[in-house]
Amino acid sequence: MQVPGTAGRLGSGQERSAEKETAKAAKIATLIAQHHKDGKFDGVALAMAGGTAVYRGAVGLATRGPKIPHTVDAPLPICSLTKQFTALLVMQQAADGVLSLNAPVAEKLPGLKKSGALSHITARHLLTHTSGLPNLDDVSGFYQDRDPRCADPAHVLRTVAMSAPLSSPPGEKFRYNNLDYIVLAALLGEVSGKPYPVLLRDRILQPLGMKKTGLFLPGKESSLNRSRAIGYDAPGDDPKPSAPIYRLENYGAAGALYATVDDLGRWNRALLTDRLLPRRLRDAMWTGDPTKGYVAMGSWVYSYLSYGKKMPTLVERMGATGAYRAQNLLAPDDGFAVVLL
Repeated sequence: MQVPGTAGRLGSGQERSAEKETAKAAKIATLIAQHHKDGKFDGVALAMAGGTAVYRGAVGLATRGPKIPHTVDAPLPICSLTKQFTALLVMQQAADGVLSLNAPVAEKLPGLKKSGALSHITARHLLTHTSGLPNLDDVSGFYQDRDPRCADPAHVLRTVAMSAPLSSPPGEKFRYNNLDYIVLAALLGEVSGKPYPVLLRDRILQPLGMKKTGLFLPGKESSLNRSRAIGYDAPGDDPKPSAPIYRLENYGAAGALYATVDDLGRWNRALLTDRLLPRRLRDAMWTGDPTKGYVAMGSWVYSYLSYGKKMPTLVERMGATGAYRAQNLLAPDDGFAVVLL
């Protein structure tokens, strides 16, 4: 027998919950609209709570010549968010027992010198940018070079990683370096028997249904190649794009992915569960080192910012290539995630 008024009370509770979610979405939309009005944001945003989208929206123009607006379902470069994917692939190989984070990578990479300081570099050093390898940013013109070999990690390993002495002994100093993750791509190819793009597809993109995410590859057409948003250095109506024009393919496992915010929502839901990696290894991947700026493996992880009365652990990954910007921020304990492209 139904208690009088029960149905009405339950309905009211559901309505109040829906009203709260609507209010949250409206507050986020107002914030983003203000940043857009101030010339601080053109792009796409996604906010999630408990695995569900609270807000998803787009503001501004993807291209200013022909005025094409941003849309939530269009892919954009995610720059160094790519490193989160590469780090997870490395951790999966560690989970499978085919590599050790603390063993010299020279044991698995025949092309890497097995003597001197290079022989002491480990996957952990590469993941945390403490390898001491020569910095790829110091190689003049590398990111503009149209030689397709620049997208081949084995070629970059031979021509750059071993071309100059280490800047510091492995493990001693943090120095952000895209080369670290390109060497990791070569390592992944060696231990898995699959090229990095294939491994990425098989172990992450297909299992998660990330159909609008992929790598810029030399000579390969992609959905983003056909409708790429242009990067601009300044707000306003000036149609002049960012300069120099970077060849995104050359960033490889360090920064050559594109994605939609919805696909990154799928990615974040997987990160917040044990779907792709055992929890103990995910937690190891997300252990920041306060002595080196809180760098972790593929992300920065810290707990010194508060919201409300909480001091949550935050997992942050930012990326930038020319005028493109990307950010992924998670609060794992609360199930929150924010993506900005």
